[in-house]
Amino acid sequence: MNTNYFTKKKETQMQKIILGITLFILLIFSGGSASAQSNLWATAYYAGWMQGQNNDGYLPAQNIDFSAVTHIVHFALVPNADGTLDASANSITATNSSELISRAHAKGVKVLISIGGWNSGDGYRGAINSANLSKFVSNIVSFVTTRGYDGVDIDWEPLYSTDASLYISLINALRPALNAALPNALLTAANGSEAGIYAQIYPLFDQINLMTYDMSGAWP
Repeated sequence: MNTNYFTKKKETQMQKIILGITLFILLIFSGGSASAQSNLWATAYYAGWMQGQNNDGYLPAQNIDFSAVTHIVHFALVPNADGTLDASANSITATNSSELISRAHAKGVKVLISIGGWNSGDGYRGAINSANLSKFVSNIVSFVTTRGYDGVDIDWEPLYSTDASLYISLINALRPALNAALPNALLTAANGSEAGIYAQIYPLFDQINLMTYDMSGAWP
């Protein structure tokens, strides 16, 4: 018996299954229409601290291959518990924003500002309490419109099921505020393992990006 034949056949079948599942997921998130391919996003995260000189460890904006992406998420503002935003922690300077956005827009690429990152939960929780939520949303919208971004990416990490009410309150407040201030404003999220939260508010997002590496290990 040729065991190699059957092993390769099983591997091929498994590859087809995995490919089928992947395409199915893409169709779900793109609406499943016949024109879905034209609506697919290719998103890249670009850290502010990478915008140094053209040397080892840095990627200046002029060296980005904008033809490879449709959207860039500029990483990242840090949410403070008082509802303010820290742009200095990740070098989101006005110069860095302007350089990235102008080059991206010249190539037809949208740029969103990310808010959060790992260990941003405490800042988010404080910023979304009843005393600070309005100010927090206003600060986000002001930053987006002043710097010229096309939208916001919410990257609350780690996000727990106990954060559901706060997270939902933020998105319910932020979506209309963005729409009022910026035509065609984009709102996306970086989603880990708390799918139940997003199931309640997914229509308010333009895109939800799955951090699949968060779906294994001890933390789900």
